[in-house]
Amino acid sequence: MAHFRYIGEENADTRFHDGALRPIIGAQNIQVMRANREHPEQSQGLSFTYNHAPMLCRWQKKLYLMYLTSPVHEHDGLSHVMLTESGSGFSWAPPRLLFPEIPVPQGVYRGKGADSLPPDAKTVAHQRMGFYLSSGGVLLAMTFHGVSPNIHIAPNSGWGMGRVARRIFEDGSLGEIFVLRVNEKAGWKKEHFPYRFFEESEDRDFVAACQELLADGLATGAWWEEERLDEAFFPLKNIKAPSFCPLPDGRVGVIGKMGLTAVSQDHGGTWSEPERMDGLFTATGKCAMLKTGDGRYAIVYNPSPDGQHRWPLAAIVSEDGYTYSHLACVCGEVPPMRYGGYLKDFGPQYVRGIMPGNDDSPDGYTWLAYSMNKEDIWVLRLPPRLEWREDRPVREMFSQMSGPFPERWHIYSPQWSRVGIEDGALTLRQSDAWDYAKAIRVFQEGETACLRLLLSVQGLENGEMHIEVSDGKGMNAVRLLLRRDGHAALRGGGGQWPIAAYQNGDLLDIVIKIDCRKKRVSASVNGKNSGDYMPISPCRTVERLTLRTGESRTRPTLETELKNIRLPDVPGGGERGKEAVYRLYQVEISSTEFPQDQIACDSKPASFHQ
Repeated sequence: MAHFRYIGEENADTRFHDGALRPIIGAQNIQVMRANREHPEQSQGLSFTYNHAPMLCRWQKKLYLMYLTSPVHEHDGLSHVMLTESGSGFSWAPPRLLFPEIPVPQGVYRGKGADSLPPDAKTVAHQRMGFYLSSGGVLLAMTFHGVSPNIHIAPNSGWGMGRVARRIFEDGSLGEIFVLRVNEKAGWKKEHFPYRFFEESEDRDFVAACQELLADGLATGAWWEEERLDEAFFPLKNIKAPSFCPLPDGRVGVIGKMGLTAVSQDHGGTWSEPERMDGLFTATGKCAMLKTGDGRYAIVYNPSPDGQHRWPLAAIVSEDGYTYSHLACVCGEVPPMRYGGYLKDFGPQYVRGIMPGNDDSPDGYTWLAYSMNKEDIWVLRLPPRLEWREDRPVREMFSQMSGPFPERWHIYSPQWSRVGIEDGALTLRQSDAWDYAKAIRVFQEGETACLRLLLSVQGLENGEMHIEVSDGKGMNAVRLLLRRDGHAALRGGGGQWPIAAYQNGDLLDIVIKIDCRKKRVSASVNGKNSGDYMPISPCRTVERLTLRTGESRTRPTLETELKNIRLPDVPGGGERGKEAVYRLYQVEISSTEFPQDQIACDSKPASFHQ
């Protein structure tokens, strides 16, 4: 019998980017780095458009994130490792170079494609574990220098050069790069590196931290792929991209690609035979096993057997760390791939949490990092308790809230289409032609619902707001559009009907009504009514309000071909458009209609922006 199993009834319908799953309440997705070939100064200072495999840690109340970057393709030459940091997790410093590529000495590499290795070849960075916080409070960053004669030969084949490390100091400055471990079984030696060996460092705290790391079987357990020829060094074998998690019975669990799992009773000294997790569908994307802020457990992963179309990013939860249920969505977005490249897969993928021991200032939230389309880098903040149903009434005035986001809203916030609380309003900004801002509020499920929103628009000609009410699978009952032509319109079954005109700066009092039993939807804007119409889809209940600054996406699909294909770049992928700004001041959701005086819509909110 497998140690780990999924017993939930939910499975992802991957025809839809969100898997037709319920969203996790309070999951907040924040874009850290948006690739930009046209204007690299607006991105990471490089025109590189392959960005992937982020790693995350928290030290001294600051989040550190590293990721791989290459000019165009995966396993490309000129492969760098970049580093960025944030005090809040919501705004990030410009990325900087952490590890450059190094020359590959000729005549040593014996792996696949050795005869075709270019004479001027450079290493290709690769890592499954990027940070280590020692018991003495020293933070190490590391990477592995792999060798890829061409983009179809992976740098983690076991034949790469070895691993290097450097220290990150409290002020964020970086120490010298040293060789941490040479891949001697593949024929490499210390003298093949342009760096000194770590034991030669004058920083004795750094040396002690490296020695502690090398003796830590859990930390080094993630190195097996790159150094697999040294079988004696690795008790855990054949699990790629392992994610470790201490379990309540004192054992340690691990999950890797393809849903392979194992357990250790001696802190990584020995492991059970790897086996696939029962009931779990996943492929070659990473999985993250972690403990949540409320003491439960979660696995975050792509619940799809298709390794090229990696969506959605979802979570399952467990009370005991072994038996999981309740599959729900943490990111259901797949924007267009702006820059084509070989071996770039679609979707939010390669998720990594903070490795046990690498967080010295926990705040109850669960932080993870992932890449989108192997192009942009994102972080995800999950609330202490993962929930997907609301059992409380919704009546919110954002002027009474603090923090960057409202706690119970599911947020998708790209750099050029930010979401956040600004000056007493939940604000959605839109200036990205290839992505949108999105905010979801789950409410109590019911056959009827009445929603009332107070909002305003600036730059209406630059965007379009979609306000939708849907069921638990995301099927829409009704949509209200704030169009760029200055008209609010209702989209119900059979068509779209204008309701009222509006201008920049107008305060819009919007009421939306849904009756699934009578199969009727309606809306009013500043007292002007649409009349009753059939719903868009046959919803039996509704439970979700969505605000989105653009049309919903249906592409890419599972049929969008990727294998051995470089998709064309989109036009103007690095050009920022003019901005539209939508400010939501108040929202109330009920199963019955509101008395006219329940929300003081006849007076402007104190935070109202004219």
